[in-house]
This record gives sequence, C-alpha cells and structure tokens, in this order.
Amino acid sequence: MPTVKTDALVLRHAGFGENDRMLTLLTPSLGLVSACAHGCRKATSRLLAASELFTAGEYLLHEKGGRYTLSGFSLKENYYPLRLDYARLSHGVYWLNLCEAVAQPGGDCARLFKMMLLSLAVLAYGETPPRALTAVFLAQLSLLEGFAPRLDVCLRCGRPLRAPMRFDVKNGGACCAACAPQSPELPEDVLAWLREAQAKGAFVLAGRREIPQPDHPQAAESAFALMRAHVEARVEKNMASAKLL
Repeated sequence: MPTVKTDALVLRHAGFGENDRMLTLLTPSLGLVSACAHGCRKATSRLLAASELFTAGEYLLHEKGGRYTLSGFSLKENYYPLRLDYARLSHGVYWLNLCEAVAQPGGDCARLFKMMLLSLAVLAYGETPPRALTAVFLAQLSLLEGFAPRLDVCLRCGRPLRAPMRFDVKNGGACCAACAPQSPELPEDVLAWLREAQAKGAFVLAGRREIPQPDHPQAAESAFALMRAHVEARVEKNMASAKLL
C-alpha cells in the first residue's frame, strides 16, 4: 500500500458513519485529493484537528485502488481567529469553495496552495476589511487561473477607456458605455482600484502591502461586487457560501 506525505489544506469535510469524515484537501503537487479520516469525529481522536476546515499541515495518506485514507498528521496552521469573527469566517469559507471549484485532481496547484495559505493568514490575523480583501483575492485568483478581466482597453472595440464605462461580466472586462449599455457601471475610481488589485494584489495577500486606498469609500465595495460576479461567471458553479457575504 503506497504512502504519500504531503502538505495540504482542508477545503471541505462531510461526515459519514458514526465517527468518520471524508475530507477534500488541496495539495501542492497532487491537486485536489479526497481522503477518508476514520474515527476523526471522536473527541479523543488524534485526527480530530486534521479534519477541520482551514487546517493546514503535513498529511500522511495511504493509497489503495485510487482511494486515500488519512493515517497521520502534523499541524502547521489552523487560522483559529477566523472562528471568532463571523464576517471573516464567511469570507474564508467562500475562498475555500472557490479554491475547490478551480483546482483539479492530479493538477499542479503549488501556486494556488501558496496563495491560499498567505491569503488566509492576512484574513485571519490582519485588520483589512474582509470584503475589500476578498476583492483583491478574486483579482489575484482570476490572474492565477487565466481568466482575469481585461482592464486596459475596451473589451469590445479595443479603444482607450474613457468615462462613462461599463463592466461586461459575461465577456469579462471593461467596456465603453456605448459598447455594453446594459452592463453594470464602472466608475473611474473603481477601474483604478481594480487595476491596482491586479498589479499589486499579490503583495497585499502576502501581507507586504496595504489594501489599495480609493478616493471614494465605495470603490472597494463596488470592486468586490464586480469581481465576485466576474469570477463566479467563470467557475460556473453555485457558491452557496456567497449568500453569507
């Protein structure tokens, strides 16, 4: 029976039987992995901590017939402060759901895995408003996964962007108002915020830079709404956790 030792982050768990759980793990080199954690729901189980959402650590997995069973675990981080703040917890769960939607079994997820760990640390231990931080997270996730919105010129006609502007969610990017009259409005300060989130958001998620500071306080909120619509349209999965944001 082959044994695999890998870093992993718990994205989802589902109870079955009396004391077991099926875990969905994100790993750097194996992509998404489903693993059974036998007896982990017992209060005395040494695998109890390994089966909780947001737990990151080194997992020892036994593989047989394409199925994995968790046999050992070493904790590295559990982002405990998320459990004490409902808003941050809700955004964190949303991130986990998005991560599961874009990751694939057997895929190379090293960059996604690193981004998740860094971002969750900023969400859990930082003071950045969660909706603004999620807007940056969505901007960087879309870059990483290859579906970033186009923000340099009009998505439809290719001309330089000038006010008034729109955000074409269906086609993924900024547009002249005349090219997409029915699309949501895209004020200049929101466009500037989104451009900075694309260009420098990786430093924000790594805790090395402050969130972009807009001239208008509603810019970050508008950016959050637009990026959420953009990303959810690309992943094409119903995010139940989005209702909690």
